[in-house]
Amino acid sequence: MTSIVDVLQPVLETLDDPGSVTPQMFLRLKKAAIKEVYQELYKFIRSKVEDTSYATARYYAKAVLDYEGGKYGRIFEVRVASRYMNNGLGNFTLQVYNHLLYKKGKEAPSRQRRTRRILDDSDPDDVEPVGTDKQAGDYGCVSYAPPLPELEDEKSQEEKRQRLLMLDSDSEEAAVLMERTYATLRSELNRLKRPLSTALASVFTRWPCITLRKHLLSHANALLGKDVLSTWTRCLGEKCGEFSDFMHYYFSTVDSRRSTPVSREMLSLLKEVQAASAALRSEAANATSFFPLLAAFMKEDVGQLL
Repeated sequence: MTSIVDVLQPVLETLDDPGSVTPQMFLRLKKAAIKEVYQELYKFIRSKVEDTSYATARYYAKAVLDYEGGKYGRIFEVRVASRYMNNGLGNFTLQVYNHLLYKKGKEAPSRQRRTRRILDDSDPDDVEPVGTDKQAGDYGCVSYAPPLPELEDEKSQEEKRQRLLMLDSDSEEAAVLMERTYATLRSELNRLKRPLSTALASVFTRWPCITLRKHLLSHANALLGKDVLSTWTRCLGEKCGEFSDFMHYYFSTVDSRRSTPVSREMLSLLKEVQAASAALRSEAANATSFFPLLAAFMKEDVGQLL
């Protein structure tokens, strides 16, 4: 934990003396520190714990936020225009978990032990069992890079992919084959480089069935371990307001492109959304703006959504 404290302490001192740096400089300092922390957690988990589940990522992310009575928790808080939104545990857990998955995908596969260790300077042989947390938790993927199905290899998977090219995408056989080739498709998607709006074209050519709504939803359900459509519908109204607040804050304050056409276009969109929401007295306008704003935030081509 000592190395993590060394990384976070300067950020905490800057947080206590806000006039010492500009807001933009502080955000860069905070982002760099958090990145270094989740990289340090990755090293610890891979060398001492050898378990890359979401539950483990959340356990150690929470250990950092709670360390010394939550002294460093303020660094991870999510705020929009100085308004407190949440403690940032969900965001930080995802950063740790996604980094574990990314690194895991670049390493040779190995059987993992479901164990975790206390994050301190105690005996490295003292271990504590890891329990599953709502099938890997409410956030993150539960089937990001799965192994091939039993009795399957690359040749048999390719044969099934070729067969899919000849089938009606809406057929029952196509649904079965899409399920059987899920691991291979995931492998291809995980290797894509940004911008995804361009890279996905090759995937859609090789896997045209994934562009069909029911197959895309089935893939997302397997990836996240939940009914994506019902979760989206349930949460949309709850999160749209906070999402729009954050995007306005981001494009007007944080985004380095705030003087570019993309940023100005997103701020104009948010202004229109605010006016429409007031006129309609509903979150419908917020919902329609979600994907363009998210694409711009991720520096993808917004035009690809049209």
